[in-house]
Amino acid sequence: MRGRTIRLSAPRRLMAEVMHFARKVPGISVEKRIDVTALQAALAKCHERPRWTSIVAKAFAIAATEMPELRQAYLTLPVPHLYEYPSSSVSIAIERIIDGEPAILTFLIKDPAALPLGEISRQIDHAKTAPLSDIKQFRKLLRIARLPRLLRRGLFSLGFNWGRQRANYFGTFSLSSFGSFGASGLTLLSPVTPLIHYGPIDNGWIDLRGVFDHRVMDGACMARTLVRIDEILNGALVREIEKAGA
Repeated sequence: MRGRTIRLSAPRRLMAEVMHFARKVPGISVEKRIDVTALQAALAKCHERPRWTSIVAKAFAIAATEMPELRQAYLTLPVPHLYEYPSSSVSIAIERIIDGEPAILTFLIKDPAALPLGEISRQIDHAKTAPLSDIKQFRKLLRIARLPRLLRRGLFSLGFNWGRQRANYFGTFSLSSFGSFGASGLTLLSPVTPLIHYGPIDNGWIDLRGVFDHRVMDGACMARTLVRIDEILNGALVREIEKAGA
């Protein structure tokens, strides 16, 4: 069967590099089912409802202030070692249309634990709706995507192994969700772990999954993290939403 050759677009080249480095991470998944009926009740009374993405991102970032393993990364150069950051930054998968093609770009929010939920949501809304030319992070990613392959891959390799700057380029954890489509991701790859992802809300429950790098932490640590996120979601963040809606 004769088909046609399609040249990789800038977003596809970018994703190819992300997957190249993601395959090198021994990611292992842990899942916890969480009751979010209290959150739903609080959100129902809120005039400006924060995005679920912002809620989950802040919950994880708060947990990371208490658990340093969640702020560590495994670096290979000059010798294998761990690098720990003083605070978290989240890399969020954002779908945009680029030259008529759906594409995934990552948007970085620094220290979400210290931001109000409304501010995190506003930053995500801006990343989803503002012209691409208005978002510095997206302009930089697309410039890198258009570089020759060897140079592009070299820049990614340098970024992932430059401890001081890695979090500025890629974040300390990543976040993704297919919940708005009524779907759940099962086996997700990411060059940045921990990776947090979740599916749709099902009768007041949500399945929250954490993918961790076993070179950095053990499964019990991620399991404790999900338990702590449950407590934060149904404690501090319910109170924050109730206060904002009062």
